[in-house]
Amino acid sequence: MTDNIDDAARAKTGINDFKVTKQQLIDVIECYRQRKYVEELSYITDKLGSVESILQALNVDPEHGITADSLEARKAAFGDHTKERPERTPFCTLIWESLQDFMLQVLLVCAFVSIVIEMSFADPSHRSSAWIEGFAIFMAVAVVSLVTAGSDYKKEGQFLAQLNIDMDSQVVKVLRHGVEEELHRDHLKVGDIIKI
Repeated sequence: MTDNIDDAARAKTGINDFKVTKQQLIDVIECYRQRKYVEELSYITDKLGSVESILQALNVDPEHGITADSLEARKAAFGDHTKERPERTPFCTLIWESLQDFMLQVLLVCAFVSIVIEMSFADPSHRSSAWIEGFAIFMAVAVVSLVTAGSDYKKEGQFLAQLNIDMDSQVVKVLRHGVEEELHRDHLKVGDIIKI
């Protein structure tokens, strides 16, 4: 993100105010995520100095936290913490997925073959009703796929509603400009001191 910004923009946004890069912080987090605790500590001491030097590199006062005037510079330098909300699968996609069932595909082929054979070999007097059996199979497949897709659509809607409630309730206490604040996790910035 910061690689595409020219020097004038860096000076304007305050990106040069930080002596640690986004990639260095990502490397620390990756060591933690892979549960390489010793490597995580080694990386911090070898590459970044210490926890105190990280705080200095990020312009964080351990007693007061970050200041409100540095929020935009932190966003410009390190990005946003907002997590994308999952989107609902379109109903047509769910119908298509339900039609990928092997039995339904066999029934569709059988319905087509039935219509072709019945129409080809039926007596001229019965030809007007020879297509009904194959069409009934097509209708049965349509009903099954629509019911399956409708059920999946409803379940996904309930799941996403619950997920949105859970995501909206994720708040943390942080120390900013000497005051403890409750923030939604999407509004966290690099350098925030989280109270546990």
